[in-house]
Amino acid sequence: MQAQTGPADQEALAKAEEAISAKDYAKALAALEQLVARDPKNYRALFDIAYACTMMGERAKAIEAYRKTLAVRPDLPQANVNLATLLLEEKQAAEAAGLLAKVAAARPSDAHVQLLLANALAGSGQDTEAAVQYRKVLALDPNSPEACLGLGRILAKQGQNAEAEQQFARALQLQPGDPATVLEAGRFYEAAGKGEQALRLYAGLAAKQPQNAQARRRLGELLLHQKRYAEAATELEAAARLAPSPQDDWNLARAYAGAKQPAQAVPLLRKVVAANPGDYDAHLLLGEMLTSLREFAAARPELEAAARLRPEVPDAWVDLANVLYLQGDLPGAVSMLDRVAATGRKTAWYYFLRAITLDKLEVLDEALECYKQFLAAANGAYPDQEFQARQRIKAINLRLEKGWKRRKR
Repeated sequence: MQAQTGPADQEALAKAEEAISAKDYAKALAALEQLVARDPKNYRALFDIAYACTMMGERAKAIEAYRKTLAVRPDLPQANVNLATLLLEEKQAAEAAGLLAKVAAARPSDAHVQLLLANALAGSGQDTEAAVQYRKVLALDPNSPEACLGLGRILAKQGQNAEAEQQFARALQLQPGDPATVLEAGRFYEAAGKGEQALRLYAGLAAKQPQNAQARRRLGELLLHQKRYAEAATELEAAARLAPSPQDDWNLARAYAGAKQPAQAVPLLRKVVAANPGDYDAHLLLGEMLTSLREFAAARPELEAAARLRPEVPDAWVDLANVLYLQGDLPGAVSMLDRVAATGRKTAWYYFLRAITLDKLEVLDEALECYKQFLAAANGAYPDQEFQARQRIKAINLRLEKGWKRRKR
């Protein structure tokens, strides 16, 4: 049973609440703690302590004070709501849902409380119940963007993309300039395979808020996915300046590589492989960029590292063969191409590289066959090399007709 509060304590409580109204939370807190020391069951003082701590950013103390308040007065609605709100912010959704269920039942027309309960149910993994609850909120307040987003999230998780899209579109309509809404809707469109809609959203947000690093990074990553490399580089550079992120080096390097800017890609790729020595893709791309810069000696160890990491994949072996060919090590190039053949994945480029290498070694009968296999596999994808292959086929056939003797290799 609560101790009787005397006039002095009532006056002290009134002054403390005046200090709270004046936003002098430290002064209020000092007086309130004295009151609770005298009467640990003074629920008004406990509630005010919780509120003051919340406003001062001392959330752990606020949660503790609300719990003490409810230990004295478990039926106090606002204490339940306030504690649940803090618990939601602390990712303790299951406990929040328990507190909110009774308040929501007692306040069926309170859209705010119903929304908090929906968020708590969603946060604790009770998706079916949360969806029902979000629909209740929207019945009370059709213009609740948070309810639209919450329901849209759950519907997307359940694979109901058509209705989910309606909810995200409604949320965007209700608050079109809100960055969080735009970014979340954009992520939904990406996951739903509607990259163009996502790109338009990100581009619009980036145009209105050029300092929004998230919007510019997502825009850059989508442009990169669409192979619009120069545009992607512009957006990714901006995002990296505004708010650096661990993935920036890799994404920017790929954008530079796609835009045929190997000199810009190489320093970034060196950072990536230094930080992640087991990254096959980074070693491979670094080797390719160094090859583009004709830095063959530097390219070789990167490609060898990639080949060691994934020996079953032909790409690194092909690139190594290309480097050795460009360095004039023709037998070494053939040896690398044998490794490619061992993977069982012979591409058009494999046949062309093998053909020109054997051609230079004057193993003409095998070169001739490889040129023919290249033409059959290329199917117009490499017009310059296909022209070269046809010319070499004619030249080799003339030599063979004149009685050329096969050179051993």
